[in-house]
Amino acid sequence: MNRNDIIKDLGLETITPVDFIDGLYIKREDLFKPFSNSTVNGTKLRQCAYLLIKNLDKLENGVLSCCSVHSPQGIIVTELCKYLGINSTIFYGGTTQERLHILPIPKMILETGGNIEIVTKMGRLSVLNSIARKRQAETNEFIVEHGIDLMNNIDCFLGSVANQVQNLPDDLDNLIITCGSAISTTGILYGLRLFNKSVKNIILVGVAPNREKRIADNLKELSATLNINLDGFNIKYIDLFNTQKGFRYEKREKASFGDITFHPNYEAKTFNWFKDKIDYKNKKTCFWVVGADVIE
Repeated sequence: MNRNDIIKDLGLETITPVDFIDGLYIKREDLFKPFSNSTVNGTKLRQCAYLLIKNLDKLENGVLSCCSVHSPQGIIVTELCKYLGINSTIFYGGTTQERLHILPIPKMILETGGNIEIVTKMGRLSVLNSIARKRQAETNEFIVEHGIDLMNNIDCFLGSVANQVQNLPDDLDNLIITCGSAISTTGILYGLRLFNKSVKNIILVGVAPNREKRIADNLKELSATLNINLDGFNIKYIDLFNTQKGFRYEKREKASFGDITFHPNYEAKTFNWFKDKIDYKNKKTCFWVVGADVIE
């Protein structure tokens, strides 16, 4: 299939709904789930799809990606590569072969037919990335960066994230976004400006190391590249990662609302923080759900 056929087949241009439940608007990116036999879903999946589609001519030698054993990125990359008929390899560190068959996401990757290599005794991303780049120099495999980073493929932001903003309610008091790598956040902010959405308060809840500088740098780069003004957002950054006692990325929390069960590493933590702090029943508030858990 060519690029346009893949976009159509996966339904990448479909705008996911905004539900209204008990006073809260919820952007349902978790409902983007194109594979009937897989649990992968959400904004990150669409980001990765657009990234791989744009670079189809660079994928013939396979795809590499580095991430945590708890991150859905590994299975997202694996499922898309399987769909495209391309070999994929996920680099992990700080784990064992035995644990790969026990931990849910690595187990899913292996069952899907993906390859996993434990390349270092440490799980540090900088070490994994260095090893991946050395291998890429030899094999010419394509690397999907941590967080499915699109900053080297800025044109992918439009279809994968920004377009999804167009059906958000107008004149919101609050837009609440879980912030991990800041790539989805960057695309959402781009979309707010692109579709002239007015939001009084953009509340970013950080579940990873602080991304405030990265967001500012990303917006500056997007502004220059796309010739769009991305200044003037009223952003409040809630740094759960560094300020909440006992916070760990891999620690899973439970939270649900209506019939929605939030991702335990991401949106559940955000929802548990804001449910008693934001007066969403009397303020026009939207909660952006990037994705649901891939573990059933």
